[in-house]
Amino acid sequence: MRYLRGAIRLPIVIVVIIGIGIPLLALLKWLPYKRHGIPFKAWYLSFLAKTALRVCDIRVECEDRDAFYKHKGFVFTNHTSYLDIIVKVAIVPMRFLAKQEVRKMPMIGWAAEQIGCIFVRRDNKTSRKAARHSLADVDFSIPLVLYPEGTVNRLDSGETLKPFRVGAFEVAAQNSIPYLPATITYDPPEIGRLVSGETNMDAAWRMVTRSGKLVVTVTPHPVIAATPDADPSALATMTADVIRTEVEQQSARMLQPIP
Repeated sequence: MRYLRGAIRLPIVIVVIIGIGIPLLALLKWLPYKRHGIPFKAWYLSFLAKTALRVCDIRVECEDRDAFYKHKGFVFTNHTSYLDIIVKVAIVPMRFLAKQEVRKMPMIGWAAEQIGCIFVRRDNKTSRKAARHSLADVDFSIPLVLYPEGTVNRLDSGETLKPFRVGAFEVAAQNSIPYLPATITYDPPEIGRLVSGETNMDAAWRMVTRSGKLVVTVTPHPVIAATPDADPSALATMTADVIRTEVEQQSARMLQPIP
């Protein structure tokens, strides 16, 4: 039965959403229509993300979607799953600071370019410097998501949160760019999150063949108004503490018995 679920869900996502849905974006790139200042193509990608999550029986809970919708700045969040990006785009249109490898992915990389994602080669100093300049001059009609952990924190890492890198907080402070901390958690975590040695495709197959609902909780926190006189290291530590506390509280709720 589990293989039948996978055989139904995965082709729908790959063929209908990625194979057909994303190419249709080419027809929308010239459409000048905007909704609340956000290009229609970004709303269309949000619709595709919502559809993919419904097909896979994934429910996203976010009590304050307006916090993202109204925010004009960075979004700093924890990074625990290959699903993180899809979940955030499904809430409201968002774009991302992404590694260069994403740009080379068929369909996905092109779609990311269309919504204004910024790409960086982490092993290249020149690329990192160029990305910092780009971040300082972003049009925030669509929020820009950054992952201060720098990489996915896998379920078996033994860490609630990986140490936050300070670079993004330096950019925010130097350019007075406000940022919204946000927390994302998965229930059950063993379905939504990656483990060591596991590829995204391995995890995706485990997810589409499962029974039961996967619930993703996204929690926005109060916006931080970063200023040039702020200490980036202190901002990183404070933000990490806020997100870590929420992750631990959500984990504790998952362990509580159902009445």
